[in-house]
Amino acid sequence: MTFLFQSLSSPMARAFRAGAARAPLASLIALLVGATPAFPSDINSQEKFQDSVARVIKGSCARTDNFAGNVISMDTGEISFQMNQQMPMVPASIQKLVVSSAALHHLGPAFRFRTLISHSGTRSNGAVHGDLYVKGMGDPNLIPEQVWIITETIRSMGVARVEGKLIIDQSYFDGAKAAPSWDAKRSQRAYDAGLSALSVNYNTFAVRVFPGAASNDPLAISLLPDPGYYRIVNKGITGYPRRKVEANRTDQGAEEVIHVSGRMAPGDREKTIYINVKDPVRLAGQVFLRYFAQSGVEIAGGWAEGTTPENAKLLYEHKSEPLALIVRGLNKYSNNFIAEQIAKTMAAQLEGPPGDHASALKILVRFLEDSGIPMNGVSLTDASGLSRSNRLTASAVARLLFKMGNRFDIGPDLMAALGIMGVDGSLKTRGNGYAINYAARAKTGSLNGVASLAGYGAGPDGRLHAFTFIINDPRCSPVQASETLDHLVAAIRQWAP
Repeated sequence: MTFLFQSLSSPMARAFRAGAARAPLASLIALLVGATPAFPSDINSQEKFQDSVARVIKGSCARTDNFAGNVISMDTGEISFQMNQQMPMVPASIQKLVVSSAALHHLGPAFRFRTLISHSGTRSNGAVHGDLYVKGMGDPNLIPEQVWIITETIRSMGVARVEGKLIIDQSYFDGAKAAPSWDAKRSQRAYDAGLSALSVNYNTFAVRVFPGAASNDPLAISLLPDPGYYRIVNKGITGYPRRKVEANRTDQGAEEVIHVSGRMAPGDREKTIYINVKDPVRLAGQVFLRYFAQSGVEIAGGWAEGTTPENAKLLYEHKSEPLALIVRGLNKYSNNFIAEQIAKTMAAQLEGPPGDHASALKILVRFLEDSGIPMNGVSLTDASGLSRSNRLTASAVARLLFKMGNRFDIGPDLMAALGIMGVDGSLKTRGNGYAINYAARAKTGSLNGVASLAGYGAGPDGRLHAFTFIINDPRCSPVQASETLDHLVAAIRQWAP
């Protein structure tokens, strides 16, 4: 998962830039984005670019044994810069470029995820005389508004009562909620959400916290979506001094509890904390049951998990937005859940259900091989880059970007899915003040001890370059590591031939 580094204008970043150890790098940035560069006139542009990159690396926390980089001209395919390009590196979230490219290739930009609503028995007089089935087929963006559309549509079709049960069908995927390579100890944060074929709201919920009307009032708390089975323990208070608002879930026997603590001042803005759910099937069942009730559809038998029978009658097929738009959310905001859902959907589509990680990873590797990507040192253990056992090379990622960027059928969709330097997504606060806003579209990557950046950057003449930069074990803060990567983008903008 990519965590956003602090803004380059933050107090911490300013303190780092003010330090004596940062002085050479600060001077270099003035050189890169300032006025006329002080290079001998007989050095060609290629040498100027390579020299500028070398200066960035020398003046940063990157070292020759922990940095890998590759820059390729999109026009000619020639390598403008390379350093340790074949060294296997932990890539972090730039690995999402692999699943994004493979999905656009295999499924197509217009592909839509389906959710099927079917019934057994017969229909008459506004009633289904049997069970109602909701079969998920991997849609990663089935948010509450989409659930509402489904339940309202079923009611509009004349269904007011289901005499049987609401059956939640997860059979399109295997039962694994996580990639096999992920740590057994899981976080409650949204980036670590479990996987399921029918997933509501990314298998997470938002704990929305507001101050009370007056001092000493308890904090006001709501859940979105609210499945109705959480008990809330509210120890939050309105008043001064402010204290960090926190929320977490615990299991107390069969009961799941949300604990909220902290202090907010009267008039403070809402605080939202995203938590993943323990049981995605239960979340889906409860949310669909509640939304059907709100839409005026009575489910007499409650809900249960099961499989849609072959002779079930299709009532409604709900479709997601196109894949080309879904990969934007995946890459701009580095969503692990979307990456893994897409991978397992590819497995189910190409190899047959249930979709599983083993099949998905084979598809990704085969896609890279068929695309002519150098595979020495490449090892994939998940689709999102969350696992520290993944290995990619700068050469493999840059060559993939070059290949995909030159494909008219999917290249524009991949480029549009990437964050814009200094403008949006995980790059919104990156490169500020260094005259490189809009100079690159790229995917960020961050794990403890890993910083990476890969995408497309414009040179001084506007021509594009595919680039990949990876730092493992940087001996500096995440802020400094991300600044180093931004400075390399500045070098492309100023000097890349």
